[in-house]
Amino acid sequence: MRTGLLIEYDNEQGIEYLRVLLENSVPIAGIIFVGHQSSAKTERLLRERTGGWYEKPPLSKVLSGTNIPAYFIDDVNSPDCAATIGDAGLDLLVSQSSKIIRVPIYDIPRYGILNCHTAILPYMRGCSCLEWSIYNDHPLGATCHYMVRKVDSGPIVSQSLLKYRPGDTYEAIRTKMIYLMAQLMYRSVEKIALGQVAKDREQPDLQGPWFSPMRDGETVQAVKDKLIHSRYNPSPFANQQSLDVTDIDLAAHSWSK
Repeated sequence: MRTGLLIEYDNEQGIEYLRVLLENSVPIAGIIFVGHQSSAKTERLLRERTGGWYEKPPLSKVLSGTNIPAYFIDDVNSPDCAATIGDAGLDLLVSQSSKIIRVPIYDIPRYGILNCHTAILPYMRGCSCLEWSIYNDHPLGATCHYMVRKVDSGPIVSQSLLKYRPGDTYEAIRTKMIYLMAQLMYRSVEKIALGQVAKDREQPDLQGPWFSPMRDGETVQAVKDKLIHSRYNPSPFANQQSLDVTDIDLAAHSWSK
């Protein structure tokens, strides 16, 4: 199975996907980068959201010793993106994109495209779902699923709750989510490679509430205060007992504080 990545250039989540896949000896047949340089705004947001807990490994270090073909496009929704995916001959794509993908590129790879979402689907779809999970006292977690036309609605491949420890700050949880999603993406790629996931992805779309981006500063601060003052009290989902729980130890990562 020819596995590739479709990731924004120098994005921390895309780099973590790549790092974990390579560390687990998953052959990477190609990387399609969206953009050609780092974004100062993205770097600033990463520092603010992770508060020093996360230090992004250099892309050059992650790729050191590899000879993976790299392709560069400007827009994930452009005809150039679709043509590049097709020309690369990839069977499965690991996707990381801060933009909603509005073109049916998920039909090009034989096994489709995988996306990882920062919440347990179908209970929370949309944007800022980690923050809304805390705000609404939902359990923290992530979902890896096939991409379909409807956003956050494709068949689920893997899910895991994130173990919450009282005293965890917002910045620590944001950092843990980066690592959780990378682990979950690797597990999902392995399940597909081992034939443990049905190839038929034409399942009914997942239905669930949609959340808009949390841009209001007071609401974001309310999320942080809820954690600081130990007022976060998650109510279980109906199927919570059937979900895996992943405990992320930040101290185990050499670049964590």
